Amino acid sequence: MNPPGKTTLTRMQRTALLEAERLEIGEDGRVAAGMISAPRVEIVDRRDDFAGIVRLIDKIMSDSTLLERLSK
Repeated sequence: MNPPGKTTLTRMQRTALLEAERLEIGEDGRVAAGMISAPRVEIVDRRDDFAGIVRLIDKIMSDSTLLERLSK
């Protein structure tokens, strides 16, 4: 496997947001289809982790001092 390539905070944030949405939509669909009676706790926790990453990147992007330190 190749080493990870370059990315940006915006790309990472969008990816985390999309993954959080994917997890939520998938669990909601399984509940609606009757495959499970309630969303699985581990999936909800994972969705919350990705949402936390989105909020963390929001905070990083709003702090010019931190952004400057990260760009070095």
